[in-house]
Amino acid sequence: MPSFSPLRILLVAVASLAVVLSGWYGFSAVFRDLDLQASRSPQSPAKARVSEASSTDRGEEEGPSLTEVADLRSEVALLRSDLAKVQRQLRQLTQSASQAPLSAKPSGAEEPADAVGLSEQELREQEAELIEAENQRSLARMAAGEAALRQESTDGVWSLQAMDALRQALGSEEFSGTQVQNMECRATLCRLEVVHADREQQMRFEQHFSFNVGSLLSRMMMHSEEQTDGTISVTIYLAREGHQLPYSE
Repeated sequence: MPSFSPLRILLVAVASLAVVLSGWYGFSAVFRDLDLQASRSPQSPAKARVSEASSTDRGEEEGPSLTEVADLRSEVALLRSDLAKVQRQLRQLTQSASQAPLSAKPSGAEEPADAVGLSEQELREQEAELIEAENQRSLARMAAGEAALRQESTDGVWSLQAMDALRQALGSEEFSGTQVQNMECRATLCRLEVVHADREQQMRFEQHFSFNVGSLLSRMMMHSEEQTDGTISVTIYLAREGHQLPYSE
């Protein structure tokens, strides 16, 4: 079946309303004439007979009969009813048309079956590519940090101070869901390996750990990997105050 837009239906309703109104106003004019005739002063019986005789002689009618007036009144009542219905429909159509989106497509129009799917698939692929690229950059930074740490000699005094600061920070109650796997400090770098119980614990650690360590280890970089059991393994490299972290080229 052909589909009609709300605007087209609205135009048809307006046209129908105009037709009904024209009929209504036509009948209203008739009744105004009848009312004027009825409101005139009544004639005397003699004048009425003379008028009737004159009309008969001229072969003309003075006005519509009572039956015709009753029929006209019935027609007007029906027109009033139709007018009320059209007005209600017009209000409903106006409301529907105002709520319908301007860019709505005809009901018969069809989108390609794979249009939405392809778009979503492309977005997922792009997101996966970005995540993988960032993961590779993170692994490269970890490799650079490990290489730099292996090249350093050990500063006995500083390394002990640094590991003590790390233990104190990790001993905080807010890190109860984090377990230390390994810790090593040399002259300017430290490597810390931890396991978080879940993502919530990981987020808490990343938000507060650097403040707990203090200025002794002012810079850090980390790489995380989620395990099959839901835990998150994290490797962290921290740089001594006044020194930079190693970066991959």
